[in-house]
Amino acid sequence: MDECDSFSDNNKVVTELRGLPSKVVAGSGWVNFTYRVTNKSKKDFNAVEAYVDLLAIDGEKFEDSSRFLTLQWQIGGEWKAISIEDGYFGTTGKLKPGEYADAKLRLMVDAKAPAGFGAAFTTGVHIDGKGGCEFGETMIFEFDILAAGTKPGDVDDAEGKPGDKPGNKPAPQGDLEELPVTGNLAETGSSSILPTVGIAGGIAVVAGAGVVFAMKRRRSGDATA
Repeated sequence: MDECDSFSDNNKVVTELRGLPSKVVAGSGWVNFTYRVTNKSKKDFNAVEAYVDLLAIDGEKFEDSSRFLTLQWQIGGEWKAISIEDGYFGTTGKLKPGEYADAKLRLMVDAKAPAGFGAAFTTGVHIDGKGGCEFGETMIFEFDILAAGTKPGDVDDAEGKPGDKPGNKPAPQGDLEELPVTGNLAETGSSSILPTVGIAGGIAVVAGAGVVFAMKRRRSGDATA
């Protein structure tokens, strides 16, 4: 990755999680879903660095229980860990307008995890190759963490809601493995995520989760202005 001399926002760098369930039972094994980054602008993207972060909150003590989460992505037929402290895991090649790149992800919640709440944060950073880094909008996907042995009943996919992460934005990492371009919106239809304003529902949970997220960012020192 080229060094970033400037930072700006670009809401045409669109990220989403497809198939992440809205409920996950602790100790139930791997949960598979997909990370997608799409170029919804009218210009070519040189490269987009993919970012995802997870956190969990104990539903009784409201303490950070993220240590019970394991996140991996598949590259070259192998599963590799995504550091919850770093968040960046891959980069696209050039994305033309309407093109997107997918990555297979999976999540495991340890059987010892307390019942509570989880949230996944996604974004993408367009590295324009000229010293500029353009941050896409942050998307938040909330899910319930159920105690081991619980029957979850009907489970829908977690819905993404736009919302800025508290604190500073995570800095791009560089030296990441490439996500292949996998399709074009012109061929497959637009994203299923509907635009919303703010964070609807569970606002107290996400607000508390956001504080933990900000604390993790400060501890890791992985931030830029």
